Amino acid sequence: MGYVSPMDVKLIYKVRAGDVVIGSVALDHWDQFMGVAGGPFYPHEAYAPHLHATILDGVDLNEAGQRLPLNIVDSDDVQLNCEAVAIQDWASSVGDDAREVTIFGVESLPSFEGK
Repeated sequence: MGYVSPMDVKLIYKVRAGDVVIGSVALDHWDQFMGVAGGPFYPHEAYAPHLHATILDGVDLNEAGQRLPLNIVDSDDVQLNCEAVAIQDWASSVGDDAREVTIFGVESLPSFEGK
């Protein structure tokens, strides 16, 4: 199967910090062989960039140990099995469209499979 392009599928997943939904991601690409998926991030009211972003306007918050661990769940609140979730947030310097989620260590995305 390999790489699935944005033209093929777009799936909406919830992004959580613990049990709190902080936003959603429109997954529009998945590289099955690399185990990486991602797409645009749409923050909800509970999103706090300084707590949840991995990269905030070029500053690596993950390296400083400042960021809370994130997880991804589908519409049925079933957690996606993955190794790590990262939010890159450049909104304050580039604009609201400059937020993206990258999910690492994704072994399976059932809705993408067979596309």
